Amino acid sequence: MINQFQLESDIIFQMEVKLFSNITFSMQLEGKVSGDSHFDIVYAGASKVSPFVLFAIYSIIVFLSLVGNNIVIYVVIRCRTMWSITNFFVANLAISDVLMSMFAALFTPIAYYTDEWLLPHFLCRLLPFTMGVSVHVSTLTSTAIAVDRYLVIVHPFFPKMQRWMCFSIIAAIWCTSVLICLPLAIFQHIETEKKQNYTVCAENWPSIEARKIFSISSFVFQFVIPCVVISFCYFHVSRLLWIRRNHKIGSGLRSVQKEEAENRRHRKTNTMLIAMVVVFVVCWIPLNALWITVDELGNEVVPNFEVVFLACHIVAMCSAVSNPLLYAFLNENFRKSIGAAFSSCVVKRSAVGLSNPVVQDQESAVNVAKISMSYVEEIVAGQSKSRTIQLRDQND
Repeated sequence: MINQFQLESDIIFQMEVKLFSNITFSMQLEGKVSGDSHFDIVYAGASKVSPFVLFAIYSIIVFLSLVGNNIVIYVVIRCRTMWSITNFFVANLAISDVLMSMFAALFTPIAYYTDEWLLPHFLCRLLPFTMGVSVHVSTLTSTAIAVDRYLVIVHPFFPKMQRWMCFSIIAAIWCTSVLICLPLAIFQHIETEKKQNYTVCAENWPSIEARKIFSISSFVFQFVIPCVVISFCYFHVSRLLWIRRNHKIGSGLRSVQKEEAENRRHRKTNTMLIAMVVVFVVCWIPLNALWITVDELGNEVVPNFEVVFLACHIVAMCSAVSNPLLYAFLNENFRKSIGAAFSSCVVKRSAVGLSNPVVQDQESAVNVAKISMSYVEEIVAGQSKSRTIQLRDQND
């Protein structure tokens, strides 16, 4: 028969891994479980995953995420011509994904293969809190990007968002995420079993109602609201671009080549928008669906619970890899700006003492300025022109 302490530590471990998805585990620390069957499910599942395979998968995710997101951050900071509203949001998304990959993706394998808390005690509060904040910031920033593109493309005559508004929204996203995840820092604590000198990091909620409020709030802000808003915004943007593609205004004024180029650009943009929605849902719905099932029915209904959790968590962490691809690298103008940013650094270093660095900086800035216009601005320019022609025709 498994002793009571082993069962409680097993519950604590599951509550720890739950923190990586920012939705608290429904079982209380002092809750009762069916001893032998519950223990068998957890550790039988854990034995099926090779440590080498698990650490290899997470290492690839962390490496790709850190490289991709840090390149995005560097380019936005390095190139002043990239200082647009959309790119500020993209840079904030990259920062949150860096934090998410460093903490959530890095420490999950450690928590999976260790039965006790081996890290410094202050990290018991800091790590879950940081993980929660980074995930919320990532999803809420993706939502802000969707709203920004919706306003720019669907309502181009609305007042343009100023930088101070953009920075205020970013600050509000961080503050909201901190407030939502603050209970993770407050109700985490270290527990030590003195006889066996066994230390764990566990949650200690004041009541079941408090835990449920946090669980629902986290689920709504981290998944429901972003999913609904992103889907709504990109649906209307895609619908408008599709209408523009099939409704040629003033066809006699534009050449066939320009019309075909615009149609190709609209098709590409539509594909990207659909991909953003699909990737967001695919990355986050498995983990959220798992915890909804566990909260309502208990983890006993999920065979090989730990293996299922790891699979869902790996899929969620892939969002930190896909975001820089979707929001930056697949954008041709952003790719050109990346090349210009790094090539300008090489040119500046190789030309030290051989030419005027001030002139080189000016030339590099001009080159970057020529290629750094985002495709959203191009769409807005085309849409504004079309609406102007339409209004002119109506007046005539």
